[in-house]
Amino acid sequence: MPVGRTSLQISFMGYDNKYISELLVTSGKEITLNILLKESFTKLGEVVIKAEIKKEDAINKMAFTPKKRFLVKTGDNYNTINSSDIAFLASEEGITFATLFNKQKYIVDYSIVELSKEMETADFFQINRKMIINISSVKKINSWFNSRIKLELTPSTEEDIIVSRERVSSFKQWLDK
Repeated sequence: MPVGRTSLQISFMGYDNKYISELLVTSGKEITLNILLKESFTKLGEVVIKAEIKKEDAINKMAFTPKKRFLVKTGDNYNTINSSDIAFLASEEGITFATLFNKQKYIVDYSIVELSKEMETADFFQINRKMIINISSVKKINSWFNSRIKLELTPSTEEDIIVSRERVSSFKQWLDK
């Protein structure tokens, strides 16, 4: 600050401004000021807050939203099938099929790995690298060779349905929920 008489303005958000005039500043001498500021309130007009919620978007972007339905093609037409109507999903020679409880079979455009991340975990479980089952499709559970489990499903299948050894423990936990 230059030596001589000066004016000083002190301001801080939420407080009234304070003015000090004719403050004498000399060389070689420190000046200490204790300044009390008075709180300031500003009366605002009406405040309107509007919120818009898009129900199709998750509130928490990290939240898991299970797949509810699939778009499937039958000939030249498209249909939707509900996930709850699917008894099991199985991969055969690189193609994934959804088999419904009414025995209808549709091709779905997802791999078993992709579907294992998309399906409702309370209802669907990946029992091996080729198959995901719906809990409601399990008709019978049998012990099998090498600590594995053999399942009978509804609708029934021609091939044996085996829970892989690596998944047996988590499969039992899933059944026990």
